[in-house]
Amino acid sequence: MEHVKIVGLCIGACVAYGIIHDLATAHLCVEYFTREHPTLVNTESPIVLALLWGVAATWWVGAIGGALLAWAARAGTRPRWTTQQLIPLILRVAITAGAAAFVMGALGYILATGFEWHRYDWTPEWATRETAPRYWAVAFAHATSYGVASLGGLGVIVYVWRQRNKQILQDNTGARRI
Repeated sequence: MEHVKIVGLCIGACVAYGIIHDLATAHLCVEYFTREHPTLVNTESPIVLALLWGVAATWWVGAIGGALLAWAARAGTRPRWTTQQLIPLILRVAITAGAAAFVMGALGYILATGFEWHRYDWTPEWATRETAPRYWAVAFAHATSYGVASLGGLGVIVYVWRQRNKQILQDNTGARRI
């Protein structure tokens, strides 16, 4: 049952992060969701778009990551980790991804404003002098979130697996191995 709880925790954490992230970014540049994504529902509401995309874009990442983390935390005969032990690690990844997304979003906005990215081919056709900096802020924030959260999630999986190995050595020798 603990496996299921770990997968559920990861799905819930990813979906919560996705909704919070998308609530901020959809309010900043709704066009990112209405013009750069497939239509889930025909709406311009940043709240509706954030709720839908926050779930659609993240639940499956939580399911895959959660299954891998459950395996790393519970497989075999080594000391098993519980859902409670994993919560601080998952929160740390979410906070780090959010902070990095904020910083990189600000950088995207500054770069797009300072270098007038609305004039170049790599900016969407619909983006104007006013909307291009907001678009790039959101694009930078999203790309950063995906990258940092993915690397952080993989890091947690590896960390938990390795810590379980260290626990065996500690239990067998009575000494703590660093």
